[in-house]
Amino acid sequence: ITCDVTTIDLTASGGTTYAWSTTETTPTITVNAAGTYTVTVTDGNMCTDVATATITQNTTAPTATLTPADPTCPDVTGTGSITIDYTAATGFAYDIVQGATYTGTATAATATAQGGIQDVIANAALPGGALAAGGAATDYTIRVFDTANGCFVDNTVTLTPPASCTCTPSDICEGGDVTATTTGYTTDAGYALIFVIADATTGEIVNVSGDEVGDGIYMFSTAGLSGVYNVHSLSYDTADPPSFLPLAVSGTMPDAATVAGATGCFNADFLTDINCLNVLPVPVASAAPVTICSGEATALDVTDIATTPVAGGTFNWTATYGAVTGGAGTATGVSFGTAAINETLINPTAAPIDVVYTITPFGPAPNNCEGTPIMATVTVNPSPVITVPTIEVCSTNATAVDLTAFNATVSGIGTITWHLGQPSLPTAAVADDTSVDLSAATELWVQVDAGGCIAEMQIPFTILNVNCGTFPWDGSN
Repeated sequence: ITCDVTTIDLTASGGTTYAWSTTETTPTITVNAAGTYTVTVTDGNMCTDVATATITQNTTAPTATLTPADPTCPDVTGTGSITIDYTAATGFAYDIVQGATYTGTATAATATAQGGIQDVIANAALPGGALAAGGAATDYTIRVFDTANGCFVDNTVTLTPPASCTCTPSDICEGGDVTATTTGYTTDAGYALIFVIADATTGEIVNVSGDEVGDGIYMFSTAGLSGVYNVHSLSYDTADPPSFLPLAVSGTMPDAATVAGATGCFNADFLTDINCLNVLPVPVASAAPVTICSGEATALDVTDIATTPVAGGTFNWTATYGAVTGGAGTATGVSFGTAAINETLINPTAAPIDVVYTITPFGPAPNNCEGTPIMATVTVNPSPVITVPTIEVCSTNATAVDLTAFNATVSGIGTITWHLGQPSLPTAAVADDTSVDLSAATELWVQVDAGGCIAEMQIPFTILNVNCGTFPWDGSN
């Protein structure tokens, strides 16, 4: 019994009856397990004979070790491999597919026979094509067969190509300055030196020469850049410049064939002898001013308005409150978003107070690139407090009461309006609060609006059943 041969037929003959050790009574039985099988055969004369068959089983899966070797620079497609080590130099075969599970159709008979005690599958021979620089990590599953019994074992390995073979980028935060020097290149009279910064993927030129800040020292700004850029150095004879000049911003770097075929006197390693930069993006914080009433939450939205918002960006903030209370004073690692700064503030004074938040954006860890701080203002208006006045009027004056005489008592801040019903229902303010008819009124309300912060209260009043003309009066309405 093997992985390929899962059953065996045993046949006896020459008798009229058959008695197998399995209790079966047919001339032929089918078995699927190792063991000793006995049959007793009886003919028509009642003569008997006994026969025995021994079945063995070999269903052991093979053992093989897979060793991946990632492709490396500079010859990525020419390097990288998967090595299969067997336990013997013969008796095995293999099949390889791309993916984390085996999806092929090979058998022990159709798979690739081993080439010895070790097989090496080169990058160029991998299913799906050779891995190249900048490609994704890729899984490969290899099925190894034992050709003697058809059994197999699956193993999966992963190969990861290098991200780039130009150079290992140095991280720099966007907006930072990069310096380059003339070391190693000819700058004698008659020669010129330029530095060219170009996108490592597209070859688009983003800067040429930079600013000379010292003898042979050039500075480049990374403002507005994001991603990986190559810094190329070109030294050439001004009397015999390379034919691919000029190189200009927004143009494209010449390719290897163009440089190889160019005329002129210049350093031939212009394209390959480079440094490279990984310009990390920096968030750009934005927050619109907010006005709230004392006792309300700031609900200050802070957003990242960079051309491409920075994933994982956060911000820190500090605040100056003046007389306002209730604030935390500072916070770190805050996520951008709606109501990102949200604290309840109390203005204990009678005048508006500006709380100023200083917001400093940062890119994600580990570099935590710092952006430009901004200021955001939250104006906290005081909430008006109403003091209930005592209002008593005589009946003869009840049709024309001057309520403005009570305004100073009601509140020291805000705009005061009087209503003959609850203002928030709403009930319109009286048309002339210097002459209000209270004779038939059932309710009297006052509303104070201090910069949008509103308080209202029902005010009790009493109409005295006296004639103001005959009753001694203190002069009030």
